[in-house]
Amino acid sequence: MHYIQEPKQVLLYRSENEYQHHLKHILTTWQIEIIEVSFLVEIRDRSLLDDIPVALAIVTEGDADSIDFLRSVMHSNNWIQRMMLCASKNLAIYERAINKAHVNYLLQLPPDEDRLRTYLTKAWRRFQDLTRPFDKFEALTNVTEDLLHENRKFRVEANTDALTKLMNRRSFNSIMKRIWFRTSQKGLFFSMALLDIDHFKKVNDTYGHVAGDHVLKGLADILIHNQRVGIDYAFRYGGEEFAILSTSTKPDEMHHYMERLLEIVNQTDFEFEGHHIHISFSAGVCSSKESKDAEEMITNADKALYQAKENGRNQVLIFSEKMAE
Repeated sequence: MHYIQEPKQVLLYRSENEYQHHLKHILTTWQIEIIEVSFLVEIRDRSLLDDIPVALAIVTEGDADSIDFLRSVMHSNNWIQRMMLCASKNLAIYERAINKAHVNYLLQLPPDEDRLRTYLTKAWRRFQDLTRPFDKFEALTNVTEDLLHENRKFRVEANTDALTKLMNRRSFNSIMKRIWFRTSQKGLFFSMALLDIDHFKKVNDTYGHVAGDHVLKGLADILIHNQRVGIDYAFRYGGEEFAILSTSTKPDEMHHYMERLLEIVNQTDFEFEGHHIHISFSAGVCSSKESKDAEEMITNADKALYQAKENGRNQVLIFSEKMAE
């Protein structure tokens, strides 16, 4: 007999289908707790959904409610992996499930135990990949639960840049160390970027420091509004320099993201007292995979940034060993 160590819980759509009892028996045998509901509103404590990795529904002919259930799960928590079990040969059902509920896994009925076990394991691993990086923002604070309640205003002021409202250098240093510690413990990797506004002194000299502050706030707004939720975290590193920490594990993914930000900045018209100010930035990207510690990772990103400026600015470069020479 095979047992699945994970997941410990699944969400199951309540159904009168003949396979429902059999499916519940299999899951119970594997020591998986079943939360069986017809509608999510039956779950009074919605925070429970944060820890449920998989939602299953048996879909039959004419039963639109089961697909609607998976759709509601998707809208409530898109990290939950949605699995559909169906024996129908009607392709319209599968088309509707895929297009409406974006199901992650399809399984034919009656359920093959080995295949079900494999899919549940894959779903669990996928859920872990999506939710693991920073434990849903818990790794992004360096204060205890008591301090959060004790002096919220002080914490915000101490860790936020007054001008741009981004997290400041102090926050970066603290969060960088925490992320490095947590990811290295689990054999994971993450990426970072350092970016610097090109010829920012010219903006100050031409339009004044108030205009320069306006540009800094404008760039910060772009970084904030284009952060990928749960993936990217932006900081004002100092002066006209900014930093981004990202759960993107591959440098080329981070490189693509930074190039998209650069394109947005290039196309943005920063208006100030009748002046139309256009800027660009240079950026260096690196991964923790190429660094022995957090300090070296920052150094590598800075080297890539320096090379981007040497190459003519207005570009994003990934750190390479050649830059270390």
